[in-house]
Amino acid sequence: ETSGTMSGGGNTVLRGRMGRSVAMTTDSLTPGEIDRIENRVRDLESRVRSLRERAVVLENTIESRSRDVKTWSVDINKLKFDVKSLSEQEPVLKDQVIQQEKKVKEVEPDKKKVKELTHTFETAKKEMEKEEESVKKMEEKVSEVQEEIQKIVGGKTKEAKRKLEEVTKNAEKVSAKIIKLGVEVKTAERNAKKSKDQIENLKSEVEEFQNRMIKLDEERKEILKSSEDTHAEFEKVEKELEELQKVLNEKKTELSSVLKKEGELKAQRQEQERVVKTLETQIKDLTAHISSEENKRKKLSLHKIPRKSNDEQLEIFPDEELANVNIPQLQYNEDTLLNKISQQSPNLKVLEEYESKLLLLTEREKELTDVTDKRNEMRTWHDNIRKSRLNEFIAGFTIITDKLKEMYQMITLGGDAELELVDSLDPFTDGIVFSVRPPKKSWKNISNLSGGEKTLSSLALVFALHYYKPTPLYVMDEIDAALDFKNVSIVGNYIKERTKNAQFIIISLRTNMFELADKLVGIYKVENCTHSMTITPSIYRSNMNGGGVLRPLVSLENDNQFNVNAGAVVDPK
Repeated sequence: ETSGTMSGGGNTVLRGRMGRSVAMTTDSLTPGEIDRIENRVRDLESRVRSLRERAVVLENTIESRSRDVKTWSVDINKLKFDVKSLSEQEPVLKDQVIQQEKKVKEVEPDKKKVKELTHTFETAKKEMEKEEESVKKMEEKVSEVQEEIQKIVGGKTKEAKRKLEEVTKNAEKVSAKIIKLGVEVKTAERNAKKSKDQIENLKSEVEEFQNRMIKLDEERKEILKSSEDTHAEFEKVEKELEELQKVLNEKKTELSSVLKKEGELKAQRQEQERVVKTLETQIKDLTAHISSEENKRKKLSLHKIPRKSNDEQLEIFPDEELANVNIPQLQYNEDTLLNKISQQSPNLKVLEEYESKLLLLTEREKELTDVTDKRNEMRTWHDNIRKSRLNEFIAGFTIITDKLKEMYQMITLGGDAELELVDSLDPFTDGIVFSVRPPKKSWKNISNLSGGEKTLSSLALVFALHYYKPTPLYVMDEIDAALDFKNVSIVGNYIKERTKNAQFIIISLRTNMFELADKLVGIYKVENCTHSMTITPSIYRSNMNGGGVLRPLVSLENDNQFNVNAGAVVDPK
C-alpha cells in the first residue's frame, strides 16, 4: 500500500478470540472427533503438497515444451526457406537440362557428360524429396507437440488447479475451524481458572483498591497544589514575556532610529566631502592668485619717505625766542621752498597708490591666513574620515572573510575560501582577490572555477555579506541550476533555517528547493496566456494532517495545455 503496509492473503482478516464473549461450549465435539478432523486435515495438507509439487512439475514441463516448440518453429522456418530455395532452383535446373538436351541433339552426344548431368539431376531430385519428407515429418511432430501441450494445458492443468483450489479452500476452512476450536478450548480452561482465582483475589483487590483510593486522593491534593504553583509560575512567565516583548519593540525602535541616523550621517559625510573638494579648488585658485600678487609686489621698488608721526609733539619755543624770530625771513624761506617744489613737480599719486596696495596686501595676507587655517582644518577632518573609513572597512572585511570561510566549508563539506587585498596599504585602489579551494582540489581564482563551484562560492559570499549587514529582501534567479541534489538541499535548508531576518524570493525548478518554501508562486500557461497561482504549503499540510480534502486551485479543460515554467520561492513569511 502507499503507506508502506504489506497486506494480502485473502479477504477475511483473522482477529484474536481471547475475550469472554467468544467463549463456547465444547460438549458437541469429542476428543475422537477432533483427532479424526486433525487426521483429515493432515491428509488434505499432504494432498495439497503433492498437488502443488505436481503443478510445479507440469509447469516445468510446459515451459520445456514451449522452449522446444520455439526451437522447432525456428527449424521449420529454416527448412521452409531451404525448400523454397530448392523449389526456386528446380525450374533453373530443368531449363539447364532442356538446354543440354538441345545441345546434345545438335552435337555428338557425350555419354559421359550426359551421365554426369543425369546423375546430378537425380541427386538433386532425391535431396529435394528427402527435404520435403523431413519437412512433413517435422510439421507432424510439431502438431503432435502442440496437441500434447493443449491437452496438458487444457485438461490436466485446469483440473489440477481446480482440485488444488478446492482442497486449499477446504484446508483453510478446516484449519480455521481447528484454530477456532483450540482457542475456544483454551479460553474455556483459562476462564475456569480465572473464575477460581478471581474469587480468591477479590478481597485482596478490594483492600488494594481502598489503599489506592487513599493514595489517589493524596496525589490529587498534591496535583491541585502543584497546578496552583504552575499557574502562578505561568502567569509570572507570561508577564516576563510581555516585558521582553516591550523591550524587543523598544530595541527595534532604537534600531530604526540608529539606521535613520546612520543614513543622515552618511548624507552629511557626502556633503562634507563635496565641501572639501570645493574648498580645495578655492585654495588652489587663491594660492595661484597670491603667487601672482607676490610676483607683482616684488617687482615694485620702495622709497623711504619721511613721515611725521601723529604722536610727535611740536616743539615749544619760549617767549624770548619768539620775540627774536624774524617773521619776514620765515615767509621768504617758505616762498622759496614752495617755488622749488613747484619747479620739481613730484608725482604724489604714487604715494596714494602705494598706500592702497599696502592695504590690499594686508587684506590678502589675512585672507590667505584664514584660508590656510581652514584648509588645514579640512585636511585634518579629511584624514580622519579616510582613517575611519579604512578602519571600518578592515573590520568589516575581517568579519566577512571569516564568515565566508565558515560558509564555504559548511556548504562544500571541506572546501576553503579566502578574500585578500591586492594593496593592503590602500585597499580602495586595486580591489580584492577572491580565491577558492574546492574539496580535494588546489587553490584557484573564482574565474577559473566550473559553473557549480562558482555558484557555491557566490552563495557563500552572499551569506557572509548577509551575516555582516543583513538586507531585508533578496531575489535569486535559478541559483540551483548548476548544483547537484546534495548541494541544493544544503543551500535550501540554510536559507530556511539561518536567514530568519530577511525575505528570500528564489526562482527555482528543483523540487528539493521549492518544497522548503513558506509560499509557492507557480507560473503556467493556458491557451497561450500566462497565469500564476499562489500556494501556502503549511495550510495544505495542516489539512492533510487534519483529514481535510484538498481541492485544486485551477480547473483546466485540457490538462495538456498546462505547462509549469518556473517556481518562485518566498522565504520566510
